[in-house]
Amino acid sequence: MSDFDAQSDWESSVDVAPVNYNKRLPAVLLLDTSGSMSGEPINQLNSALKLLQSEFDPETGDPTATRSVELAVVTFGTSGVQVVDLKSGRGTTSVQDAFVEAGDFQAPVLSPGGSTPMGEGMRTALNALEERKRYYRQHSIAYFRPWIFLISDGAPTDSWQSAAGDAVAAERGNHLLVFPIGVAGADLTTLGKFSTRPALMLQGLKFRELFQFISNSLTTVSNSAPGTEAVAITPEALSAWAQIPLSHN
Repeated sequence: MSDFDAQSDWESSVDVAPVNYNKRLPAVLLLDTSGSMSGEPINQLNSALKLLQSEFDPETGDPTATRSVELAVVTFGTSGVQVVDLKSGRGTTSVQDAFVEAGDFQAPVLSPGGSTPMGEGMRTALNALEERKRYYRQHSIAYFRPWIFLISDGAPTDSWQSAAGDAVAAERGNHLLVFPIGVAGADLTTLGKFSTRPALMLQGLKFRELFQFISNSLTTVSNSAPGTEAVAITPEALSAWAQIPLSHN
C-alpha cells in the first residue's frame, strides 16, 4: 500500500464563500486526442467521460463531491491544444472558464486527429490551474492540492521538456499532483517525466475502470477532514485498470 497524499497546498480560513462553502478540489483531465486514438480508443474514452458524468450526477452522486470537485478537460491532438467548454462541449483556447463543479459536468464528445503536442497541453493545464487558484484566493475559498490526469497513447511531438519540468517542480513543492497514464503504444518513459512517479499502463482499453477509479479517488479526498487528506492507493484499486508488475517478494 502507498499513500496518495492530497494535502492542500493552500490553507485559508473561509467565513463566507461565493457560490458555495465547500473546499474545492480542482482536477484536469489532460487527454490525448491525436490521430492514433482513432477508432475504439476514442470510443472507449468518450464512454468513460459519460460514466464520469453519471458518477457526479447531482441527483445520485456524493453530495459533497458534486459541489467540491471541479473538473476541466484539456485535449491535445485535434486542432492542437483545446480547453473544452464543458457547458457547450466546444473547444476553446481560453483557460478563464475551464472548470465546472462536478455536478455540472457534461461529458464532451471528443474526436481524434492531428499530432501529439503534449508539452503545450501540460502548459495549458498548468495555466488553467493557476487561473483557478487565483480565483479561489481572491474569494477566500480553501482548496485541496490540484490533480492532473495525463492520458496518452504516444509520445510528444512538440518541445515538452520545459512544461514537464515545471509540472515536476510543482509536484515536489506540494502544489500539484500529476498522474501519468499510458494507453497501448505510449512512451511510458517520457510520460513519467511529467511526474515524480512512474507512468502506469492502462490494461487494454479499460478507460471506464480508470475513470471509476478517478471518481472514487476525487470523492474520497473531497470528503476528507483537514489533515486527513491522504488516500491509500492499493494494488487492488489499481489492478482494476492498470498493468501492475508482479511482485516477487
